[in-house]
Amino acid sequence: MTAAATALFAASAQADLVITEAYGGMSGEDGTADWIEITNLGDSAVSGSGLFYEDESADEDDLTAINGLGNIGVGESVVVMIGTESDTDGFLEFWGILGVQVGWSDGSGLKEGDTAWIYSTADGFFNSLTVSELEDPATTQFGGGLSTAANGVSVGLTEQGVMYGDPGSFTVPAPGALALLGLAGISARRRRRA
Repeated sequence: MTAAATALFAASAQADLVITEAYGGMSGEDGTADWIEITNLGDSAVSGSGLFYEDESADEDDLTAINGLGNIGVGESVVVMIGTESDTDGFLEFWGILGVQVGWSDGSGLKEGDTAWIYSTADGFFNSLTVSELEDPATTQFGGGLSTAANGVSVGLTEQGVMYGDPGSFTVPAPGALALLGLAGISARRRRRA
């Protein structure tokens, strides 16, 4: 990596929020609202206010506010479900998670092939993750892979089978992998600004 690229990555990594998991639902009853997981891979806490969600175009006119999040600590993963505040208790119960911030956005739901976007008014950045084509009830993990029994949490039966995912839990990658992640984020930002 060149000195300029290293400096650019270091500057961008200070408070990077990255979509690390997403669930776009399936037809029929699948037990949970569509959602995304956002992880702070930076080196300082980030305010959860001023964040917005969009489900496909990254068009600033279509952004919907993300509500209910406080500060997002270094290495912390939070969940943003597509719905309202009244849906959060059912979401937490279905997934059986405790101690995870769950916010909500009244935006359009995700479906297979959609790209989830987040936008920060403080930094003016976009980050995205494309929801994989689903054959079984599973979430899309960072990097595009699907959750499985080996890397996700089994959460009981739905009409389509066993649901796999681990909302609110992301293992922060080693520094070398984090550098590659930073370069990918820089590339995405450049494409957005072009």
